[in-house]
Amino acid sequence: MKDCTRFNTTVDMSTAVIKEKIEHYKAIAACHEPAEPAEKPEHYQKFYTRNLTSEELSSGVLRLHVDPYRICDILDLGGGAREQIAKKIMRWTDKGDDELQVLAEIMQACTRKIEMIHEDRKLNQIQNPFPT
Repeated sequence: MKDCTRFNTTVDMSTAVIKEKIEHYKAIAACHEPAEPAEKPEHYQKFYTRNLTSEELSSGVLRLHVDPYRICDILDLGGGAREQIAKKIMRWTDKGDDELQVLAEIMQACTRKIEMIHEDRKLNQIQNPFPT
């Protein structure tokens, strides 16, 4: 018997009981092993590829300028409000803006994009009053 007064409890386990519990937990763990990794959805399959410069090849170092513009280009956000929203989120307060100001600007861009979608839908209904 082991006295664990530090935890105000007493533990009385034989080696056989401990081994039995270990085997029990191993069996539980075996049932929960991760399955084969699923193929990632297409929207996760974005890659930026370019040739290495001679300097990068000789130095063995690849240095990329990864800024919001490059990321928006790689993700093909298409400019406009979507790119503005993404840039604001990525930069957050790095430019010295207050967090509330950044959030307000993101909300303004979202609101304008929603307005544009509604405008385009109305225009489409006027141009095509009898869609096929």
